[in-house]
Amino acid sequence: MSLWALKPGKTPASPEESKKTGSTSAGAFPGSVSPQSSAAAAADFKKRIRGTFRITEPAERTKQFQVLLDGMDNARLEATAWLIFERESLGDEVTGLWEQLFDHWGRGDFQAAIDFALHNKRADGRRIDRQPAQSWALTAQAEIHPEAAARYIESPDCKFFGDIEYGPDGVDCLVKVWSRSDPQAAGQWKVRQRASEPSLRSRDSSGLVIDSLIARYGPEETTKWFESLNPAGCHPQALANMGDALYFAKDKLEPGAGEAWLRTQIGSDWGKVSRGVESAVNSLIDRNPAAAMDMAERFQNTSAATFGFVRFIMVDPAGAGEWLHFHRDNFVYDHQAAFLAESLAQTRPGAKGRGEAIAAALPWAETISDPALRDQTLERVREALAGRSEQDPE
Repeated sequence: MSLWALKPGKTPASPEESKKTGSTSAGAFPGSVSPQSSAAAAADFKKRIRGTFRITEPAERTKQFQVLLDGMDNARLEATAWLIFERESLGDEVTGLWEQLFDHWGRGDFQAAIDFALHNKRADGRRIDRQPAQSWALTAQAEIHPEAAARYIESPDCKFFGDIEYGPDGVDCLVKVWSRSDPQAAGQWKVRQRASEPSLRSRDSSGLVIDSLIARYGPEETTKWFESLNPAGCHPQALANMGDALYFAKDKLEPGAGEAWLRTQIGSDWGKVSRGVESAVNSLIDRNPAAAMDMAERFQNTSAATFGFVRFIMVDPAGAGEWLHFHRDNFVYDHQAAFLAESLAQTRPGAKGRGEAIAAALPWAETISDPALRDQTLERVREALAGRSEQDPE
């Protein structure tokens, strides 16, 4: 389906409309011409495009290329893409031309632009960099018709998914643009979509939504907006990413405000997978490790409870052991005991209380209830103790 969207002040006709009216544009094929005229027009078109490519001054080339693009129908846009392929095969730098083409194409027949990026390649087998091409077209469409771009991303045809090499996927690409004009709509759509993979969370666009909302409505109204979202209609990780963005924004505006607000969210499902909870727990460990571990436990946040405890061991190993002794029923006890046992077994020579620490390593490992984890931890502890014996045989 073609998603026709118009530039302000321009009303280009779709190919179907052109056939009905017989109208043409500067770059379009006339409705009824002789084969000789068509061939001459095509040759002239190619000549003009190639001439534009030869302009060496970047700003002038961009200007002249845009003049030609503004008069093109869909067929000529595709033909222009093949001419850029031709230029690229000669070894020229064409990234700017591709960006300008897909930005223009994305404001008209967005679907055609995407299809070309996905399915075509040069004679030598080389393709367009599909991720940037889709991003340029999607960004252009989102600036004038974000709902249409959203429908494409939600459709089975969408092949715009990010990875570590190429960056954010279609969801975040759209939200970055949409949040500038309507952050509430962008945010409400965002939390219903699949979330970025953990390796990509730093690129998640939730922060842009929250920043735009705060700039427009202030932190209190933004908080009310987030708390009004119905978790039943949200992707759990996407909702957590939005909550995390609000937590970090609050803390940036007023140190400690983020943690205070997080405590009001204890019991929420999104808190179980929140990076904000993990961050707050790690920060609190240095000041009050017992309170930090209590916070992680009350949120039932596995990552915060596990890695917060690792930090607890680093800060105060004896205190970590004492805390764990009185919290054997907590929900990640086995993993905490495993980390503690391995850490104690690796106590460096000369460290205060080293003898007691080493002696406690195996007993802690033996308290692990999961058989596979217990056997794995016992093996690692024994290997560590054997290695220590060789280095420090006393």
